[in-house]
Amino acid sequence: MPAINVGHNEMTVRSNKGRIGSGRSSLVLTLALVLAAAVGMALWGVVFVLTLGDADLAKNATFIDLGKAGATLAVVTVLGGFVRWAFDERERILRERQENSQFVRNILDDLKSVYDRVEGCRLLVEAHRSAKTYGDQIRGLVDGVVTLHKIKRALDPEWPTLKEKLRAPIDQMNRYLKRLIAEFRDNYRKISRMQEAEEAWNKAARESLFGSNKKPGDYAPQDRAWGAIEDLPVLRELRDDALFAKYEADFLTHLDTASSILRAELPGGEPTLKEKPG
Repeated sequence: MPAINVGHNEMTVRSNKGRIGSGRSSLVLTLALVLAAAVGMALWGVVFVLTLGDADLAKNATFIDLGKAGATLAVVTVLGGFVRWAFDERERILRERQENSQFVRNILDDLKSVYDRVEGCRLLVEAHRSAKTYGDQIRGLVDGVVTLHKIKRALDPEWPTLKEKLRAPIDQMNRYLKRLIAEFRDNYRKISRMQEAEEAWNKAARESLFGSNKKPGDYAPQDRAWGAIEDLPVLRELRDDALFAKYEADFLTHLDTASSILRAELPGGEPTLKEKPG
């Protein structure tokens, strides 16, 4: 199964639910503040209007205090609402920054998973030297292509600028992986059958050593399948350290460009994904 990091999709769903709940609470609070301010202003207005035409009522301390209380309620409510709005806005901005940073880190993790697959293919094919390992590792690169497609889809529609910046490096990485996959598609069937025949031949050759005067050193296994794999030009660029510069130019440079673009979106940055062989 492809090692796809779907955290950015799940995070978006949770974030939207949180925003809906927060929006409802803010609406209720806003209505309550507006109502309290309206009551306070109405109370002050009534007292103000009545005391204008009634000198005796204007001297009534209790009535005047009632008007002052209404005015105080309106002012305090407005100020309190403003302070609450300022804190809510600050919390919203911080939450969005955290969500955006996590989204970017999830994409960096996805890019690293693609890098890990390519590096695993580069090292294991050379180490195992078998058609089976070649097949297994290239199939893993198919999952890498799927991951790159998912990254581009995840950036729609909320990240159009970032998507445009990442378009070229991701397309170049995709193109490189598809070259390896196309070479595999065109040659693996023949190589796989060659290895099946060799395994049967080598098994018979080993068994023929017993009950004969042959020595273990006389056993000469066939290895034509690996020879055919060695001749694959695109794979050679990947697995041969002498051709590392070609692999770096076709894949690693674009990987590092994409990761640098993403790290620029983070407050503290992230380490580079590119590593050269020691």
